[in-house]
Amino acid sequence: MDREIGFMLHLPPVLQNVAEMNLIAVSEDTELLTLNEAAVTILNNGFIETANADGVHRLEAIAAIMPRGTDTISDRKFRILNRFIGDLPYTFLSLQNRLEALCGKNGVSLELLGATYTLNIKVALTAKNQLEEVNHILSQVIPANMIWNLTLIYNQHATLAKLTHVNLNKYTYDNLRNEVL
Repeated sequence: MDREIGFMLHLPPVLQNVAEMNLIAVSEDTELLTLNEAAVTILNNGFIETANADGVHRLEAIAAIMPRGTDTISDRKFRILNRFIGDLPYTFLSLQNRLEALCGKNGVSLELLGATYTLNIKVALTAKNQLEEVNHILSQVIPANMIWNLTLIYNQHATLAKLTHVNLNKYTYDNLRNEVL
């Protein structure tokens, strides 16, 4: 905070040139700057998108979420956001939009088989870190009379066929199947 914007601004002109008042202004402006930064941090921690690590931890405690050690801050924020969203009743389209927001536009596919009351959900490898959260969402919104199958879309032959044998030789079978290439 600039001295001229802080404490000195509120002094009458006759006191602005007094040495003691200048020293008081410097010390108070430092404290006011610290206080202002703390207030901004508290305000930011009140919102999921702008929360820092402490704010995310607090919101996870409120939502009863246990973070994994491999989660990034953005993964944790997204999990919190999903717990706080409650747009019931759900339609197929709103579920699809929510899962696409979580996994990306091409990160999930849904297939509804109305005759057998079955919903097949496939999550791409690029969004495999969100698989647990997708499972949680589905358990909350899918009606009890429906069967739902959640699977991961592994690498297909068409994806691997683009690579040469020299490139493929760098990977193990597990990497080729389970990792984004």
